[in-house]
Amino acid sequence: MQIIFSTTKEAEAAGGSPTKKVKDAQVKEGAKYLAGAGQSMERDADRRQRLREVEDQLHEKDKRIDMLEKLLAERPKTGMSMTQGHMSMEEHPNEQMYKDLLKQEENKKFAYAAQKTIQTLQNIIEDKNEQLARKEEIIKKMREEYIAHKTEDAQEIARLSELAIKYISLSH
Repeated sequence: MQIIFSTTKEAEAAGGSPTKKVKDAQVKEGAKYLAGAGQSMERDADRRQRLREVEDQLHEKDKRIDMLEKLLAERPKTGMSMTQGHMSMEEHPNEQMYKDLLKQEENKKFAYAAQKTIQTLQNIIEDKNEQLARKEEIIKKMREEYIAHKTEDAQEIARLSELAIKYISLSH
């Protein structure tokens, strides 16, 4: 008689060895655990990578904000100086950098709007080309039908003319 134990510990405590079923179940359970742990580690790695990317983006934006705040704080309202007896406006050295940054932002927005406009126009052109192709096909079919009807009409006219001529010749 063989005693079947449900766990390895029970089998060892009783001085026996675990059954094949118990070992197989333990192997399956261990494999499931390892697979789950692997998936969890992959998700954690993906989350860490995404977090690093977001932190980098945030860091870049913080730098830019700091630079703009510094430029704005250093920016004088207007600077006046006397040059050769005339009063002239002087720009602060960072004023040009500030203007350049603003211009770059405007250029990016303008380029994006231009790109969207071009894309929209290309879509409109494609639609119009498709419409033209359909119209050309319709015109081609109408021409063919017209030629077929014209030929039929010409044959009918010729037949009726012959009948008219026969009728006239019989009447005289």
